[in-house]
Amino acid sequence: MRAESEELRSVEQALRRCSSQLQELAQIAAKLNAVHDIPTVLNMLTEGARSIIGAHQCVTNHKVDRDWSHSVNVVSLSDKYAPWCDFDADIDGSGIYALSCQTNRPIRLSQDQLTSHPAFRNFGAHADDHPPLRGLLVAPLVGRDGRNLGVVQLSDKYEGDFTEDDESILVQLAQMASVAVENALLYRDLRDADHRKDHFLATLAHELRNPLSPLTAAAQLLSMEPGNAAQVVELTVVMSRQLDQLRRLIDDLLDVSRISSGKLMLRRQPVLLADVVAAAVDAAKPSLQAAGHSFDLHATQERLVVFGDPVRLGQIVGNLLVNAVKYTPSGGSISLDLDVVGRQARIRVQDDGIGIAPEMLDKIFGLFTQVDSSNTRAQGGLGIGLTLAKTLVEMHGGEIEAASSGPARGSIFTVYLPLT
Repeated sequence: MRAESEELRSVEQALRRCSSQLQELAQIAAKLNAVHDIPTVLNMLTEGARSIIGAHQCVTNHKVDRDWSHSVNVVSLSDKYAPWCDFDADIDGSGIYALSCQTNRPIRLSQDQLTSHPAFRNFGAHADDHPPLRGLLVAPLVGRDGRNLGVVQLSDKYEGDFTEDDESILVQLAQMASVAVENALLYRDLRDADHRKDHFLATLAHELRNPLSPLTAAAQLLSMEPGNAAQVVELTVVMSRQLDQLRRLIDDLLDVSRISSGKLMLRRQPVLLADVVAAAVDAAKPSLQAAGHSFDLHATQERLVVFGDPVRLGQIVGNLLVNAVKYTPSGGSISLDLDVVGRQARIRVQDDGIGIAPEMLDKIFGLFTQVDSSNTRAQGGLGIGLTLAKTLVEMHGGEIEAASSGPARGSIFTVYLPLT
């Protein structure tokens, strides 16, 4: 009878513990749904995992842009590890946890299994800085597309080794946290897009006012002295120049609208790229000269022919040149190279201007994106030229990429187009 009573008490304790864990899981899930920033998500996951499963250590890591060097790390330790209370996880993707990230599968090891595992190196020279481990339970953070987002690790369970139930709970927590991390990323992207939209509207208003002011002034002067032939000629030139600026702005806006609605069409034909480049350079010469830039053109003597729209191909090259002029301080140097790589034509526009910060390289082709600079405001523009260039290149079956060594170190934009 006593054995049966002990067994019954043990079952009841297990049921109560399971019920408590389920309640805590539900509470964490509800809180995660309302969180919009990644550090808070990771904190909730770290503290929640350690509390529900009952362990002295928990470390959570989120890879930023798939790179461990910029990971977001959160550590939770019990009083047992007070000497390591200032421990800051130094994650580089070389630890045993990396196996979970590579396979997107959990890892559960006892202490003996951990110390004998070939991937466990006891932290090498950093062993004294890292809290000692006693067993290990790891679950990956996985995105909707199967991409690894990071990992959550537990060590030193309060009682015994980590169990299959512990693993199941940690996997559930990791799945909930993965959704919350991706939601936080989406929220950040939406917020950034909203900021860009607001900035674009302000820029558009500014750009439209620029030509409207001289047009209004010219119209007033013409009404005051309609018989002054010399003034009529002078003001007509001014009005024509400002109207051209308005036309370019409206054309860019219409192109963005056509791209968004899928109505931008190409009139394809065999096109000699040398002619396209020459026409774009001629169109850009006034801007280059006005800015005092030196310009070098290097074109191969080979006949590079692509099957495309000559107007849109010229727009690609023209937008890259305009971008180089805009982001290069007065008196800078700009070059354009046209050559062939394999079965592709390559167009490279290089400048020694303000450059691009590493975190902007992935965003530079985004709609309404502009690199902050006092120089750019004087040049104007809506920040859609590179977006149009990228879309048009891809519509021609090509690729475009941006490169820079960093701020104040210039930029290189390279276009690859398939040859006929």
